[in-house]
Parts: sequence; structure tokens; C-alpha cells
Amino acid sequence: MKNNLSFKNKVNDLWNTNPETRDDTIGYLLSIDKFQSFQDWKKIIEVYFEIDQYFVEKHSDKIIDLIHKGQDEFSTEKVSGFLVEYLKEDSKIEFNYSNLLYLLNQEHKNANRESRKTFTKNELEEICKRRLERFISSPIKDIEKAFNILYSCWDFVDDKNIVHLTSSSLALMRSYIEELPEQYLNFIIRHQFYPINPDISGGRYIFVLEPFTKQIFKGWENYELFLKELKENSTVNRNTIECNQKFYDLFKTNKYESVPIHKDDLKLFRHCSKQIEDILKESQIN
Repeated sequence: MKNNLSFKNKVNDLWNTNPETRDDTIGYLLSIDKFQSFQDWKKIIEVYFEIDQYFVEKHSDKIIDLIHKGQDEFSTEKVSGFLVEYLKEDSKIEFNYSNLLYLLNQEHKNANRESRKTFTKNELEEICKRRLERFISSPIKDIEKAFNILYSCWDFVDDKNIVHLTSSSLALMRSYIEELPEQYLNFIIRHQFYPINPDISGGRYIFVLEPFTKQIFKGWENYELFLKELKENSTVNRNTIECNQKFYDLFKTNKYESVPIHKDDLKLFRHCSKQIEDILKESQIN
């Protein structure tokens, strides 16, 4: 195999300049399963991660197989040591690798002692925390992308099948919310089901709060305090705060379950979230 840089450049050229031949490029990459050395294996795995986030998401199973093959041929310690550092510090800071990390987390969910673990639990937590740290400290200020990275920071899954995120990742997100409170409020109210179609639920839209809100704020009373402090001390749009408060009051009354809003009443929640605003525009509700 040619040196790493020329191989990467060749693949990137094929990917970026010839969109019509991407299927051929993918087929070529996925067909490579023999490696003369650890360096050859590294060339392939790095290209997998760098070519395109959607490539990683679509072919996560293949990537895990490739990692296992490398571990079998070149030792688990060598492969895992390289990948932990690579995934913590790679240049694609905005990539969340959500499907790949979900599959890796699933290996530790209710796993028996004999099942294969691609990374140790500590290694996986270290990767996810570092990726979140780097994104939050980057010039990219995007609450939704940050949450997509946060969702990979699993601590454990309880006996009710509820995912609990690591305390360190939750603390990082709590601080980031203070930095971007208006973006956060515009993000956290979302429709519970997809596709979004009120006609299948009696003309109602069914909304929920972002599912880790309680964990992030360490209790609903702290989220209530957050809204109160925004009203008193922030420059966040007043309509956005009041609308979120109105939604939260309904959410609380419903015992922290979903909030049904009839399509005729949706415009009353126009200022609550970007998703509601988008629904109103698409439905041409004034």
C-alpha cells in the first residue's frame, strides 16, 4: 500500500471530485481486509474515519469488524491504544460518530463477561468525554451538535432501560448551556414521534423535553431555577423564556410526560422552539 498521505489524498479525490463514483469508492474501501503491517491497518481505519461522517455512520458494523481484525492480528493493546488517542484528538471535531459509539456502548449494556468488548468501559468514557470537551471549547457554537456528542457519553443503563450519562459529561453540558441559553431553549422542546403527523394522534402534536434535562440539571427544581434566573438576569428573548416556562408548566402538570398540543393551538407555542416554528411554517399556520 502506498504511503499514508498519498493513499488518503487518492481516496479524498475520488470522494470529493467524483460523486457519481462514490459507491465504487465505498466498495473498494470495504473490500480491503488484508494488511501486511499495523501501519497498513492504520491507513485504512484513518481513511474510514476521515472520509465522511455519514460513511462512518452507515458502515459502523464494518468499522468495528475492522478494529477487531486489527486487535486479533496486531494485539488489542496496540490497536486500542492508537484508537483511543486518535478518536480523542482527531481533526474531525464536529463528527459525533453517534451510531458507532452507540454500538460500542451497547457492548457494555447488560453484557455478559464473555462477550467481546472493543474498548474497555473506561476507554470508551475517555473518548466520549474528550470529544465533548474539544467540541465545547472550539469556535463552533452549536448546542444541537454538542448534544449529539453528549448522547454517546454513557455511564450505565438501569433496570428500567434508562441510559444514565457520565457525571463529567453532564457537568460539561451544564456549563455549555450557560454559554448558549437561547440556543438551548430553542432546541430542547421536540416532537416525540417521527414522522411528525398530527392526524395520527387525533389532530395533536406530541411534544417532550430533551430526555436528559433532569440529569443535566440534577433535578427538575434546578431546571425551574434556571428558567427563573433567565427571566431575571439574561438577555435571552423574553418571549422564548415565557413560552418555555408555559410548556414546562404543562409538562410538570402531566407528571413530566409528553405534552399533547392540538394543531389549532400550536401557534400559541410559536416562540418555544425552532422545531415548533418550523412546523408552523411548513403547515402554513399563522
